[in-house]
Amino acid sequence: MAGMVADVSAATFEREVLERSRNVPVVVDFWAPWCQPCRVLGPILEEAVGAMGGRVALAKVNVDENPELAEAFGVSGIPAVKAIRDGRVVAEFVGALPRDQVEMFLRRLVPDAAEQRLAEAHRLAEAGRLEEAIATLEDAIAQGGEQASAGVRLALARLLVMAGRTDRAAEVLGSVEPGTPEHDQAEGLRLLLAMLEAGKAAGGTEPARQRVAADPASSEARFALAGALWAAGRRREAMAELLEIVRRDRGFRDDGARRALLAAFEILGRDDPDVAEIQGRLAGVLFS
Repeated sequence: MAGMVADVSAATFEREVLERSRNVPVVVDFWAPWCQPCRVLGPILEEAVGAMGGRVALAKVNVDENPELAEAFGVSGIPAVKAIRDGRVVAEFVGALPRDQVEMFLRRLVPDAAEQRLAEAHRLAEAGRLEEAIATLEDAIAQGGEQASAGVRLALARLLVMAGRTDRAAEVLGSVEPGTPEHDQAEGLRLLLAMLEAGKAAGGTEPARQRVAADPASSEARFALAGALWAAGRRREAMAELLEIVRRDRGFRDDGARRALLAAFEILGRDDPDVAEIQGRLAGVLFS
């Protein structure tokens, strides 16, 4: 059966399980011939692993013949199933679980295609290859159609904002359905897009700054200034203006300045020094 490693012993465990787990998760089934629940679980595991198409391997350890392995892995009852990745146990269960729970256990060991695309896009963006990162997620959405996850759409929208492609970002955000965990974050990004539109309508940083100078109490004017600054690449200053709106007018656009700030933090990354500074100042404003 594809992906299956049968009858592993103490002599072959390192090669067949630990070394192999560097490339693919290995599920180890600790069993014994006299164990009736083991006989129930065994075929379920084998079929479920076979259905994974080689993305998961299965190793069967007879505890009567290999008591040292059972002891080393703390097996006190059987059937005991332990998933090993990179030489370490990452998940486990004891007992004869029903098929659907076994299948769920296996799926959690392997990132799905969307998660792999997200990881790839993140690596590309970190390397400064923003357009390639965008193309990776656009392709993921094209392949997934309406079933493409809200998380992928949200990640794509963030990259599009970074690239200044606000029209496409707004289109992508429009497909994040209400009721999903990502919807609140999508709303924050929409506020950031509204900020950019306001900055564009203001005519750029200098006209926007003049409006603020003429009316410092106007949150709309300051919001537009933040948008103009962000579009000009002056993101720390843009976040500082949003922070000032939070300080002066928390109710502006239904707490919109704070939510736009949170969206900016996610776009720039929590390890960005400007984000760390503004985040600390935001906490001071909120809890003072």
